[in-house]
Amino acid sequence: MIARIATAADTPRAALRLGILGALLVVFSSTSLHAQEDAALVEVADAAWTSNVANLQFTDRYGNGETMPQSPIYLWTRMKASERALAQLRTAGKLPIKHYWMRYVGTGTDLEKLDAISLGIGNPDVVRGLEREVTENGYFDWRTWSKKDHVRSGGWEVRIVYNDGKPVLCADHDGPTMVPCRYYVWLR
Repeated sequence: MIARIATAADTPRAALRLGILGALLVVFSSTSLHAQEDAALVEVADAAWTSNVANLQFTDRYGNGETMPQSPIYLWTRMKASERALAQLRTAGKLPIKHYWMRYVGTGTDLEKLDAISLGIGNPDVVRGLEREVTENGYFDWRTWSKKDHVRSGGWEVRIVYNDGKPVLCADHDGPTMVPCRYYVWLR
């Protein structure tokens, strides 16, 4: 199919349709571009469910969707970003990055939102440390985690989001697309 630009000889209705189509293409392209820009800001290089963290590292590892013992539970994450990305995060108001903790309720399809735990990257002292690392290495490699002490058995989910509520994007394991970073675990 060959596209063409509407001219004055075309009917007003055809010109209107082409105008709406053009506007939709701009909106979808802009949305896709913003998603790609957000995806490029932070890379979640690794994530693990664990029962403890010592020396900035998980002590045991449970994968996404696995079952683990109850209480306490941590979601440990390792994030990477460049100097440019750190500056963009700060300028765009996307700091701090947060872990949104949720618990599956009912039949297991509904989620109860419990906490939004800031990961410290918005803290001026943490940012200064990341800036030093970026100056030395060209990027930061940051290990962080959030924790729940008293948890019920059942399903739990954590979503990684920016301060504005938009999701941090991760590589989809089933293809080349980027998807919101979501981690879930079952507690016995």
